[in-house]
Amino acid sequence: SMQKRILWAPFALAAVFMVPRLLSPQFGFLDDATTLLYGRQLTSSVLALLKAFTAIGDTGRFIPAYWLYYSAVYWLGWANPFLFFLANASCLMLIVGGIIFFVRYRGGSRIQAAIAASLFVLSGPVLESFYTGSQKGPPQLVLLCAALALLAVHDRARTKMQRALVDLGLFLAMFGANCTMETSVVMAGIAVAGYVTARLCPPAAEDR
Repeated sequence: SMQKRILWAPFALAAVFMVPRLLSPQFGFLDDATTLLYGRQLTSSVLALLKAFTAIGDTGRFIPAYWLYYSAVYWLGWANPFLFFLANASCLMLIVGGIIFFVRYRGGSRIQAAIAASLFVLSGPVLESFYTGSQKGPPQLVLLCAALALLAVHDRARTKMQRALVDLGLFLAMFGANCTMETSVVMAGIAVAGYVTARLCPPAAEDR
């Protein structure tokens, strides 16, 4: 039916959206050569992976977990720009599918799901995240969509063990999404400070 076919429209839009970059992938590496640098370093040895959260020189920046995504792509095809952006295109397709699934799961119609996914593809940040290298968007959003899918699984879990396993998956997905940020290391301290601050605040009845 037409309503079933309309769910394919966002996937087609995402494919068309990525065609210009896939036709000229070499230009996507001009923005940040560190994609190749860290890809080479992190695939050189197991010990290099253990340094993924060490500070980079005197810049104070950390190597977040999203470099593991780009390092895996580098390991598969070395410095092949087409493969990097084919991986980004695949991530975009997974995210589109995740949005459609979650809108439908929450009771939205097929048309609403298709519109939501299409608007995501056409949003400004998608261009920057999927058309350039070394962006955290693709792996982070895939992990967030995985967390949304696990929420649906959690609702259907029947036993405590099933719910515990789903909760673990949710934690790992959200933790991985958080670790794609360069600020992920300091977020642990911020979380503790937030908890302590909340405990020190007066009760709502006394808060004026």
